[in-house]
Amino acid sequence: MRSAGAFDGGDARILLIAPDRCLAKRVSQQTTQLHVRVAEPDKFKMGKATIGPLDDEGSAERFDFIVHNNYLDTVSMATVDAVSALDTMLQPGGWHLFTLPIKGGTIEELDADSSEHERREAFGRHDRFRTFGRDDTKQLLQELWGSQSVLFPLARRYSEADLYRHGLDARQLSRVHSNAVFAWQARA
Repeated sequence: MRSAGAFDGGDARILLIAPDRCLAKRVSQQTTQLHVRVAEPDKFKMGKATIGPLDDEGSAERFDFIVHNNYLDTVSMATVDAVSALDTMLQPGGWHLFTLPIKGGTIEELDADSSEHERREAFGRHDRFRTFGRDDTKQLLQELWGSQSVLFPLARRYSEADLYRHGLDARQLSRVHSNAVFAWQARA
């Protein structure tokens, strides 16, 4: 988020979806406009953040940044519909940044009405509906966003020395994998 300018100057409106507490706490220290959506809002306390329930249908609210980590595999609606709903919540010029659990080359998906047992058998957890494949996911997002570039350009934002110091490989940052940051910026 810092690389995309989330904490530069003004107070960006940031939406974190189902975040780890440590991420939410760190972001809450950087902005006064933090909004968090979680499954059980009454159990998630975070100082000055606005906490609300998850809503698969999107919202009329608009944000400068929407960030989530391994969230789309838990959403029962189709991936394209879920990403599109979140994209409509962006301010002009806003960023949608996220990671996905990547496994193999193709997307594996169960129907929304699959049982918890079926989901546990397929994905090892009852609250998952899909795993994302390296090849299919990139193509799906390229078609949805109308862009060949679907990854956040981290390697272009840091010097080789910085990448080396943090143990990052510039070639790996340009490939789809479980630590890749997918990114789309709404038209300004």
